[in-house]
Amino acid sequence: MYVRRLAVTNVRSIRSFEFRVNFNEECAGWHVILGANGAGKSSIIRSLALAFAGPRESVALRQDWQNWLPRGHDQAKINLQLVAGVNDIYTGKGRANSRIDIDIEIRKVERSFGGDIAEVVSGGAGKIVGERSIWGTNPGWFSASFGPFRRFSGGDASLDRLFYSNPKLAPHLSAFGEDVALTEGLRWLSDLKVRQLENNYAIEGRLLDKLIEFLNGSKLLPHGSTVSEVTSDAVRILDASGALVRVDQMSDGYRSVLSMIFEIFRLMTKSYGMEKVISSLNVHDKCLELDGVVAIDEVDTHLHPSWQKKIGLWFKSCFPRIQFIVSTHSPIICQGADSVWYLPNPGSNELSRRIQGTELSRLVYGSIMDAYGTEFFGVNVTRSEASKEMLQELAVLNRKSLRGELSEEEQKRLLELSTALPTASSTVAG
Repeated sequence: MYVRRLAVTNVRSIRSFEFRVNFNEECAGWHVILGANGAGKSSIIRSLALAFAGPRESVALRQDWQNWLPRGHDQAKINLQLVAGVNDIYTGKGRANSRIDIDIEIRKVERSFGGDIAEVVSGGAGKIVGERSIWGTNPGWFSASFGPFRRFSGGDASLDRLFYSNPKLAPHLSAFGEDVALTEGLRWLSDLKVRQLENNYAIEGRLLDKLIEFLNGSKLLPHGSTVSEVTSDAVRILDASGALVRVDQMSDGYRSVLSMIFEIFRLMTKSYGMEKVISSLNVHDKCLELDGVVAIDEVDTHLHPSWQKKIGLWFKSCFPRIQFIVSTHSPIICQGADSVWYLPNPGSNELSRRIQGTELSRLVYGSIMDAYGTEFFGVNVTRSEASKEMLQELAVLNRKSLRGELSEEEQKRLLELSTALPTASSTVAG
């Protein structure tokens, strides 16, 4: 299953946004959403998560849906067009269309007492096809969404029950708030180990061994770190210094990435079954050949630039049939992109759009400075105010140097500035 189109209208700060993959393009890959703080990146991820969870299970979120409506609007709309895959099985009898079109509305409801409320609804043919596909009970239809707070612990324990009571909402819970921890992935790995100890030939043991071999062989973790052991109470990493460290005690970057990957694998076994995941996990080529959609908000959070450079390419290589839709503030994340989308600054009259042509090439193939030069990350962000003042001083001294008018003190200052601003010293006109 893939997203062919996502249209969001009047959701929080978003007036209108459309994500569309053309019919001559691959849906799988790394699709990046850019925008300033408050532009609506999180709202896009949450809108997608809401559509996948469906109106029925969204009630468990206990959200005040009026907060999703901009001032002066009584209705918000989310349209989701999907393409079904070969492993996606429809629930119930009826025609199995390859294209799925679902409309979600958030609308204000007037009440005679207690004040107005807003509710999430879906109607007509879209509701029927949704209940037979992404909101149904049959195998396939894999999707997951992750918010920027990706960690193993520290969540609201009262929300843990939703992982069991709301199977369609559970894969998207963390996208809706920072009070959800991804603890289920660790519990799942420990459960696999327990089953393996009980029966060495159990399917859980085969999956666990293959998963560890896959993670270590794919060289996801930096500095040669590896997943060393899984026990009934912990997962431990062998770090670059040779220390054995519990994964929940690793740095934020490790926890952010591993909590998400463990959860993706756990959810895939829920959608496809363990046998299907095992048969689709190619340890030799370090890839899992199953399709689906994964949305990640602020994917660069806690990641060192060297890991940001690697993360998109790693996901594309190891999950070649997954469609990743991610938001970021980092130009480095764009280097692995198959498409890039821009949300305008809050309060501007610009329209959201797909970035193409030379601008896209500068983001994907250019240097960091090339990317910042596109102004998708703000204007004049590459230098501090102090640096700009030094640059002006350097220009003045360069001109005096060409005229042979520098004093001994000014010559020393010119050398200091040229050393401090090496790129500027070669470009400042004399």
